Amino acid sequence: MRWRNAGLLALIRALTEPIAGLPAEVKNYKAKQEYRMSYNGQVCRLRGLLNDEFDADERRITIVDAKGDDANRYLFVYARGDGQNVLLPRMVRERHSPSLDKWDFEVNVPMELKEKELRIKAIINEYKLASKRYKINYM
Repeated sequence: MRWRNAGLLALIRALTEPIAGLPAEVKNYKAKQEYRMSYNGQVCRLRGLLNDEFDADERRITIVDAKGDDANRYLFVYARGDGQNVLLPRMVRERHSPSLDKWDFEVNVPMELKEKELRIKAIINEYKLASKRYKINYM
């Protein structure tokens, strides 16, 4: 009974107060991570994520393939057997080839979001495939 005094109760509250809010923090962290993990490198998902984050009302952010002709995107291979050309996707890009595109896709963003460019790039870099290159166009 002598241990039940106001000073000891205050000490116990002071020690347990940081732990009391922990379940709510864990729940919020879990919800945030589940939201992050629901997105991947697919174009429709990335576009949706960028629009949700930066332009939720008008949804003007779009993602398009980079412009270029098929000769730069595909490799023509001659097959000996039937004598016809085969069109294969170009998987390996030469590092110093001027004829190839410099980026794989373009992100079209409204001009009002130019000041948020670093955050936009961070989100794109987090979710895009490692081998893909992109360019941000401001409209």
